[in-house]
Amino acid sequence: MVAPAHSESRSYDALPVCLGRENPNRLVSLWWAMQHSDDGSRDAAIVTCYLDESGTDDPSPTAVVGGLLLNKSGFVAFDEEWASMLSSHSIPSPLHIKDFRRPDGRLADVSNEARKALFAEAVTIVNRYKRYSLAATITSELYRKYFDKEIRTQSLSIYGACFVLCAIMNHRLAEQNKYDARIPFLMDAGNQYAEHVRVAHATMQTDEWKHMNVGSLTFENDRACNALQAADVIAWASRQSVIGPFSNGYEPLANLFNEAHVQEPFSESEMAGLAARLDEIRRGRSAL
Repeated sequence: MVAPAHSESRSYDALPVCLGRENPNRLVSLWWAMQHSDDGSRDAAIVTCYLDESGTDDPSPTAVVGGLLLNKSGFVAFDEEWASMLSSHSIPSPLHIKDFRRPDGRLADVSNEARKALFAEAVTIVNRYKRYSLAATITSELYRKYFDKEIRTQSLSIYGACFVLCAIMNHRLAEQNKYDARIPFLMDAGNQYAEHVRVAHATMQTDEWKHMNVGSLTFENDRACNALQAADVIAWASRQSVIGPFSNGYEPLANLFNEAHVQEPFSESEMAGLAARLDEIRRGRSAL
């Protein structure tokens, strides 16, 4: 089924057989692979967190990992409505914000009004089905201040650091909602620093971090999972909300940030603490 977190990387263009668009049961297969459960009575209770990144592999002053939580019934309904939306707007799947970039994006010719209509519908669908959305942001300046070049390139990229913060935020939100089950993470495949996230995730399975109930970690192609396309939109919009106002047809994305959206920057004290813990790991004294 879906490749496990520590398996060798699959070709980005290849989809597992069970998740191909020709398989009418692919969504159930994907859900079972993440949750190992098809108990209908638990559909509303079991959730998965779908995440993507923005600005973690370019010179952007702010990096983000963000996305949304869906339960099973929401996941299936969301997937169907998202696919219908793309078809009605003549947008080939998968939807990536970067594809609208002018002048070179594959969707650069889509007008501002057409963008506005598309993203207004996308926001409506996301807000209808998400349990909540979240985004963890880190400034590159703060990141470079506390992590030397060796750590940044070999141990914990800014992508990995954003994932750690996102997992912490997700745990806090689960506690607030009195949810004490493990929450799995499904992330978009293709980032060159994915191994840093795998290492961070493995560390969060240790005794020191067990209270966070961090579930499984899986990387998947967003052509197989429309929720990951929504995570791309949320991550980009969350970064843009820090950089400046929305314009050129992206204005509806501001409506993602409703009462069910949580967005937190990594504070200086949190960054210093994470750097200190990572230094202890390097010296073999403790876990992250």
